[in-house]
Amino acid sequence: SPRTKLIILCSPGNPTGGVLTSQDLDAVADVARESGAYVLSDEIYSSLIFDGQHDTILLREGMPERCVLLDGCSKAFAMTGWRLGFGLFPKELVEPARNLAINSWTCIPPFVAAGAITALDTPKEEL
Repeated sequence: SPRTKLIILCSPGNPTGGVLTSQDLDAVADVARESGAYVLSDEIYSSLIFDGQHDTILLREGMPERCVLLDGCSKAFAMTGWRLGFGLFPKELVEPARNLAINSWTCIPPFVAAGAITALDTPKEEL
């Protein structure tokens, strides 16, 4: 619809583990570009695919400018209670997202930061 401002994706999805295909992502990207809608892509389970490889809508032409990607350390590194996530935003959305975050969260606990640094610095085969 011309009134659509945001398309929300969650792939892989929980609890089913359903994964959007490359063709699905291509189709969503086409719709987003044609309608001018942004895409919010929750990819927190991207490292937990056991059949095939993760694909992201962010890699489609024109999508970095209209896609917010959400991910984090919680699922990938078994830090589920620590709630450490991050987002990648188009340049024009960075300031509004920062303004929202600065009034919602203060900082992460030092042990969570240290755990994330260790997890991100450790080769995947050693985790």
